[in-house]
Amino acid sequence: MPDYKDMYFRLAAEVANVVDILVEAQLQGEYDYTEEVTPVISLKKSGAQKKDSDEEYKGTVEKLKKSLVIDQTASDC
Repeated sequence: MPDYKDMYFRLAAEVANVVDILVEAQLQGEYDYTEEVTPVISLKKSGAQKKDSDEEYKGTVEKLKKSLVIDQTASDC
């Protein structure tokens, strides 16, 4: 008859070894992630970009206004 107690303790020891390996891998991954140099991304627009963006916005608004006027005159007919 198999020695279940011995089998259980061997299984528990192997599970403990696997947990140690997983914890070590997690710690290494966290260390690698924190040591990685990430670029700084600026969300602010420069003066030139802002000016271009404002002009594009104004142009889009004017196009929408014209299309609304055309649509209103077409529906009046």
